[in-house]
Amino acid sequence: MKKEDEVHRPPIRREEKGFRLPRWAVSFISGGVAGTVAKSSVAPLERVKILFQIRSKLYPYTGIVDTMRSIIRQEGYTALWKGNTATVVRIFPYAAVQFLSYEEYRKVLRKVMPGNTTLVNLIGGGAAGATCVLCTYPLDVVRVRLAVSAKTGEYNGILHCITSIIRHKGFTGLFSGIWPTLMGIIPYAAVNFATYEGLKTLVQPEGDLSVTQKLFCGGLAGAIGQTIAYPLDVVRRQMQTAGLKDVHDFAHRNTFSALKSILHNEGAIGLFRGLSINYVRVGPQVAISFTTYETVKKYLETKT
Repeated sequence: MKKEDEVHRPPIRREEKGFRLPRWAVSFISGGVAGTVAKSSVAPLERVKILFQIRSKLYPYTGIVDTMRSIIRQEGYTALWKGNTATVVRIFPYAAVQFLSYEEYRKVLRKVMPGNTTLVNLIGGGAAGATCVLCTYPLDVVRVRLAVSAKTGEYNGILHCITSIIRHKGFTGLFSGIWPTLMGIIPYAAVNFATYEGLKTLVQPEGDLSVTQKLFCGGLAGAIGQTIAYPLDVVRRQMQTAGLKDVHDFAHRNTFSALKSILHNEGAIGLFRGLSINYVRVGPQVAISFTTYETVKKYLETKT
């Protein structure tokens, strides 16, 4: 009697579910990494710009290179990155919240305004800018004060700076200059995101952009956005550093009194103090930020 032939059945394939990050986490992490890389890469230029904006008595502005040489000569090479630790502590959540909220706002706005791509990008960008500022502003105040007071040794770290501000100015001192910041970041972020998205479509209507194309689009978008919002950046820096040693004594009551004072004492050119430095800084920063964001996001989407 023959044995029954064995019935060979194909093995049941069980779909292996690897770990996948949720979409919001991908945007959050990608944004945080992008902000950290971009800010750290231009930190020396950021410090020079701030010193020029607030008219530092220790470092009278004589040009980008000369100011950097002066900082290195008096404080050492690493002083070019003074305040960058506070910057990184702030920029990771700042950029993470900005990119994440931009993606989320756009999803909602596309349903409300289908077909209005430019308007969606403008509103989404502006709302994202306001959201990230509100979430991380005290760390921006700390970062600026650390960068400005590096030579005087007024603060010995982030926590000491925070407690000192609260002790002398109260909790509201951590939000000095927030109104000009919001008034500046909303149009800046709106123009920044909308211009970048528009340039991407213009440069490469179909398919992915090359790294060079992304850098170009990001740099140009950043330069345009900064030009529009820059006067309010000068105002907020002066308000944030009020009362520090070896800094010009700015007695600004509010945003509008600051604008009036600058126009009266320095003319319209005073509202654009340090803009040339900012062009050198912001182009690479925004270009690196957008490029890093899209690169990290693509990697996380394919590898997790």
